Amino acid sequence: MENKLIYEKYKGLDNIITIDLHNDYTIIAISSQDKETNYYNVELHLKENTVDEWKLIEKAENLVFKVNEKRLNAAILKKVAKLLNNGFFDYYIDRYEYELKCFDVGNDICEKERLEGDVL
Repeated sequence: MENKLIYEKYKGLDNIITIDLHNDYTIIAISSQDKETNYYNVELHLKENTVDEWKLIEKAENLVFKVNEKRLNAAILKKVAKLLNNGFFDYYIDRYEYELKCFDVGNDICEKERLEGDVL
């Protein structure tokens, strides 16, 4: 059974919501209102749930929503669900995992050098 996506306000803020993708990743959506058009601009970030680092999703850094404020978060949730179902986030998740693996390899090398340096 597929888990239903829900959103939560990030630290009680009205313009940042989080959406758990139920795959060890969370989407962070940051919104702002364009005062000239009254539309909302939204940028999406990806976060691996065990790492406190947000990665910008470049192809979703300027999504425009033409809804009223009360419908904005529901519209963002619907968009994220559609993108998830279409595999849109796969590239960004793969890239994030690659960066984490690179960090682990580099960290292992640095730790080995540090420990060898302490022995000498």
